[in-house]
Amino acid sequence: MSLKWNAPIFVNNTFAITFEYKKNIRRYANIIEDSLKSDTSLQGGGYNVPFITPIPDEIDPNAPRLIFNSLHGFSQIVFNQTGVTLNVSYSEDYMPVDATELRMKYLQERINVLHNILGEIECIVLFSGIISRVLILTVGDENELQNYLPTLIPEKYKGEDCSLYESMFRKTEILSDEYFNIFQVSSYRETPPWQNPFEVPRDSALKSPKRGIEIVHDINDRYSYNKDSNYFTNSAASNEMFSISGELIKQFLDHVERS
Repeated sequence: MSLKWNAPIFVNNTFAITFEYKKNIRRYANIIEDSLKSDTSLQGGGYNVPFITPIPDEIDPNAPRLIFNSLHGFSQIVFNQTGVTLNVSYSEDYMPVDATELRMKYLQERINVLHNILGEIECIVLFSGIISRVLILTVGDENELQNYLPTLIPEKYKGEDCSLYESMFRKTEILSDEYFNIFQVSSYRETPPWQNPFEVPRDSALKSPKRGIEIVHDINDRYSYNKDSNYFTNSAASNEMFSISGELIKQFLDHVERS
């Protein structure tokens, strides 16, 4: 294989906690805001005053009710009536593999703060999970990349040979009889923006300035919640999943680098 890989980059993370339905979550906006502001130890700073959405309480519990944007602009915390989600998009200094400690500190601090907030406003937390998105770009051409991707797929999952344009493999397994562990690997290409918004360009994949592999890893303890009526997630479980995710992604990146 003649493909040459660039160093992997960690693009973003999403951490989510699901809790029992709390119709009046917006009433706690001041408490949540104070908790996020008072914790001045947060790496990268705190969060702005929340945007409180005008959606009626009786409509779609999954719709956002409170949105907190970070002061530095790289993360957002969204509360609805059944959960809270932390979305993080990394700056360039957080993207490299060797910035693992920076990413871990940033996320783990917020994981703990969110669990503390939910305890303070008496939410009954159910389960949690974390999703990581990683890109590995290549200087090889499109045909080489598409020919390589099937080598990452176990033989029993492969179909008939064909002229591949895109490919994706997704696997869900039970890990340690505790977690749903989901790996998705797919081809990645970034096409140039349209130069003329009134004309649809005939862009070819071969002209993509960036191409490579996209890895999306999702680990969550919904499995434990499903099988055990006494199970409820907590900050220790969330942090454990984050550590496991980092190790599994590292193993996969090492495999790509060796191949």
